[in-house]
Amino acid sequence: MQAGPDGTEDRKRRYEHAAEKIMLAGALGLTAEALLPGFGAPGWVLPASEIIAGWGSGFIAWNGTGRKLLPAYLGAFGTFLGSWSIAAGAWGLWTWDAIGAWLAGVTVMIPLGIAAVHQDDGGREPLAIEMAEPEKDPDQEVMDQFEYMFSELGAEKVIVLAVEETTGGRVLQLRLPNSGRVTIDTLRSLTPQIEVILEMAPGTVGFETAANSALVIMRLREKDSLSGSRTLTPDLRISTVNEAFPVGDQEDGSLNLISVRERHGFGVGTTGSGKSNLVNIFVDQLSHCVDTVIWMIDMKGGRAARPWFQAWSEGRADAPPIDWLATTREEAAMMMEAILAAVEIRMRSGIGMNKIVPSGTMPQIELICDEMADLLGSERGTRTEVGDDAKTNSWFIGKAEIIGQKGRSEAVGSMWFTQRGTNSMSGSGDLKSLCELRIALKPATSGDLQWVIPDASEAAKKTLMGLVKFPGVGMTQNGPKVSGVTKFFHDDHIEGQCGADEINPRCVQECPIYQSALEVGNIRPQLDSMTASALGPAYEDRWKRAAENGIIRVPVAALSGGRNRIEAADYPGAFEEIVSGFTDPYAKTHPGLLRMREFLAFQGAMGASVSMILEDLLQQNISVARETVHKWLRKDRKDGTVHNPDYGRWKYGEGPNWRTDDDETDGQFG
Repeated sequence: MQAGPDGTEDRKRRYEHAAEKIMLAGALGLTAEALLPGFGAPGWVLPASEIIAGWGSGFIAWNGTGRKLLPAYLGAFGTFLGSWSIAAGAWGLWTWDAIGAWLAGVTVMIPLGIAAVHQDDGGREPLAIEMAEPEKDPDQEVMDQFEYMFSELGAEKVIVLAVEETTGGRVLQLRLPNSGRVTIDTLRSLTPQIEVILEMAPGTVGFETAANSALVIMRLREKDSLSGSRTLTPDLRISTVNEAFPVGDQEDGSLNLISVRERHGFGVGTTGSGKSNLVNIFVDQLSHCVDTVIWMIDMKGGRAARPWFQAWSEGRADAPPIDWLATTREEAAMMMEAILAAVEIRMRSGIGMNKIVPSGTMPQIELICDEMADLLGSERGTRTEVGDDAKTNSWFIGKAEIIGQKGRSEAVGSMWFTQRGTNSMSGSGDLKSLCELRIALKPATSGDLQWVIPDASEAAKKTLMGLVKFPGVGMTQNGPKVSGVTKFFHDDHIEGQCGADEINPRCVQECPIYQSALEVGNIRPQLDSMTASALGPAYEDRWKRAAENGIIRVPVAALSGGRNRIEAADYPGAFEEIVSGFTDPYAKTHPGLLRMREFLAFQGAMGASVSMILEDLLQQNISVARETVHKWLRKDRKDGTVHNPDYGRWKYGEGPNWRTDDDETDGQFG
């Protein structure tokens, strides 16, 4: 029972306890006086026991607590019970004299006992005064303050479930009342008043729905977490397009994850917004996927794409991150027709039943188009190039729409980048409606943002528009989910040291783009032979055409259809300097060995038998003897890069039971 402000409840409870104990002791004495004579006990036993018990208890109380009045009281109470027992034995237990003496004595002893305890305590009420107030939870105080604020603003019975401190400010979890009188729109309408009460800048308070309509997330942007950006590090990269990948950090510190698997998308960003950096993020992430080939249309003359080819052009990477590059309308038209041909051949093959799941043997084709307005701007639909077969923008828009309609199930995706989300720069409304992935960077106006992410709340739009001073800040919509304000990763050239310009035409080795191109050179998948054969010379001769137009330096091996590092010198359109600058030539590696390692790495924990490896090599048009594969596997196992479990499947990486001998039975289950 809790004490009142004046200790009333504690005092009442103290009297009740004292009365109960004294009445119980008296009742025990009365009971003993009634029963003991019947057992033949001598008359002096009970009085002596009561007196001894009283003074003995008093001594213990005095010795243990140092009190004075309480021990004397206990001795006196024992003496009273002993004296009464003697008198009751003489008068008779059930006489009026004995009963009256017992009642009178007990009645007097109750207040005397309470007085003795109270005086020994110095007249204090310990429970009422000494009891310390429990320490208040700071989070609970904040929650109470916000609940009171909502109530004062008319949003009554809104409950704050939790409050969390993030890198961008506090995040509150709210539960709305079951009456339905307060909705998320009610809270959003109160945003201006809340910002005034909390003394925050306009657009820094936002609300979003959580698991259901009754649960709401309230975000307070109290800290500047968007002025800096971190680099896209290896731990943030993915290895398969079947997984979502991060593109930046949201204000609350969480990663903004997007997916291009079975999705088309487009990104919009004005000049200086960080759009080129965003294009690099996409190329970087997708080039690390062992089940994706990247085709890119760069209508800025290859300025965005060229740096990704440098490591390959120098002979330091087996393959470039980008599998096909178009920098002219003619090459772009050829590429888009090839994509539609790939969709058609895959659709007719029936592989994957209702859809193709990207893999190392059937990779996703991801088309990335920078400056799409040059090809798909709707106000340029009548423009034609010189020649009878020139393609208009209307033609490109039509092809892009077909890619959006049919490509999803055939592991073909597309990502379009432009400066504004209007139809005049981003194609038709039908094309945009097919793009579930939307990215908005530094919109010029809230109207521009509406063209890109119409599902964003007014509060979110206001917040983003207030942050346009920061480059690389934007928002994404991935399917139905609209992200928070995001600071995209930095994945661009080292300023002043490298870039696609006349002063610094090449990247230094420390450049993030150059480093990524080196990392992915030996894991880039080849287009499956079924699709590649259907595309014919348009795909097969892509590097010859690139060498002829001089946009990129094409290695000799690529011009002859190979993937390995440079082996020999001149070829029409190639550059002698590609090989002349290397004094330590790279060893030749059989393409079948590279493909075998790539295939095993993709299989992961499932592993693959020798027969499966041979079948994959045949699909890639690489003819290798079974014994050669056994020899490669034995060598790699000796190096600790593969292992062979007891059931006969080979796996990538060092295993628990791998051996270093050249056992001729290796792969016998293959």
